[in-house]
Amino acid sequence: MENNDRPQEPLYANVQDAARIYLLPNFFTAGNMFCGFMSLCTCIKAKFATDSLAAANELYMIAVLFIFGACIFDLFDGRVARTFKKTSMFGAEFDSIADTVSFGVAPAFLVYFLIFDPARVGNEFLSGILEKVGPAVGFVYLLCAGIRLAKFNVLTNPLVPGNEKKSPASDFMGISSPIAAAIVASFVVLLTSLDPEGSRDYLPFVLLPVMLVVSIMMVTNIPYPTFKHIDWTTKTKAGAFIVFIVAAILLIISWKIAVPVLLCTYVAYGLVRALVRKFKKTPLSEDSDAIEETF
Repeated sequence: MENNDRPQEPLYANVQDAARIYLLPNFFTAGNMFCGFMSLCTCIKAKFATDSLAAANELYMIAVLFIFGACIFDLFDGRVARTFKKTSMFGAEFDSIADTVSFGVAPAFLVYFLIFDPARVGNEFLSGILEKVGPAVGFVYLLCAGIRLAKFNVLTNPLVPGNEKKSPASDFMGISSPIAAAIVASFVVLLTSLDPEGSRDYLPFVLLPVMLVVSIMMVTNIPYPTFKHIDWTTKTKAGAFIVFIVAAILLIISWKIAVPVLLCTYVAYGLVRALVRKFKKTPLSEDSDAIEETF
C-alpha cells in the first residue's frame, strides 16, 4: 500500500534558494513599484500646485496613468515567472510589497487629494464633513488592500500544506488589488472628465461609496476569474470572442467610459456567478478552487 503520509521533499534546498532573485520577473515587479512611487510623487506635486486648478488636474491624471502602468507591470511579472519557471518566495514577497505601494497607498492618496480634500470643495458644510470622513475612507481602502495582500502571502505560500495542490489558473478570492486600484483610478478619470470646470461638490458622494464597495470586495470570499489560462494559444467560444471584440472596440472609442464600465461588469459577474452557484448548490470543481492571488 502506498504511504500517502510520507513527507514531501522541500521545495527549496536552503534559504538562499528560496530568496533567489530572478532578473526578468522581478524587473516587472520593480516597474510596478516605480509606477506606484511616481503616482505618489505626482499626487503630492499636484496637491501643492499653485499655478491653476487645471494644472493640478493634469498632474492628477498623470498619477492615474502611473497606477494603470503599475497594473500593466503587475500583469506580466507573475506570467513571466511562471512561463520561464523562475518563481521564488522572494518574488512573491517583493510583489506584495510593490502592490501595497501601487494599489494601496497610491489610490488612497489620489482620491483623498483630488476628491476628499476639503480645500478643493466650495461648500463649507461639505468641506467640514470631508475633513473628517476623507482620511477614514482612504485608510479603510488601504487597510483592506493590506489585509488582502497579507492573506495572499499565507494562502499561496508553497510551504503551507495543501497550497502546492492549487492550480495556477484558480479563481481569485475577492477582487485583486490591481483590479480595485484600476476601478478607483478609472472612476477618478470618468468623473473629472465629466466635470472639466472643476466644480466637484457632488464627486465625493460618488467616490465614497465606490471606494467602500471596492474595499469590501477585496476581502470578500466571492470567487473571481483570474484569466491566467489565457495566452496566444487559448481557444474560445464564439460568444466569448464577440464579447472580447466588443470590449476592445469600446476601449478604442472611449476608454474613459469603457474602462470603469468593463471593470464594474467584471465585479457584477463575480457576484452573479456566486449567487447562481449558491442557488444551484454547485461547488467549485477541484481544478478551479478559489485561491487568493494578484495578477
